[in-house]
Amino acid sequence: YIGTNCETGIYGVQMEVELPFAKVQSHFHVLDILPLFDNTQQLKYRLAVAAAAGVSISMVTIQSITAFEHGIIVNTMVHVPVIPPNLDISNLNQQLNSQGLPHAVMFSPPKVIL
Repeated sequence: YIGTNCETGIYGVQMEVELPFAKVQSHFHVLDILPLFDNTQQLKYRLAVAAAAGVSISMVTIQSITAFEHGIIVNTMVHVPVIPPNLDISNLNQQLNSQGLPHAVMFSPPKVIL
């Protein structure tokens, strides 16, 4: 007996991803040229993460969006039945590109939250 998370077979994987978007217009002067991370872009981002993790989009939650000087950091939670071995930045970037989104950088690697 290990606990309810293992019984239901759901793990939470948390990751922080840097993207070249603006959180709000004119938050930093340098970001005025960056596109806004609006609802459409957030949906595309969640679709890309879901595809990279092999789950449905309903399992992907954006927990917070933080502006910084090069764009935004998207704190993301993914609920998965098993820990996805291929949830790495190259696979994620492939999915982001297929959604028409720019390349991302992992600000912090995916970590499992039990």
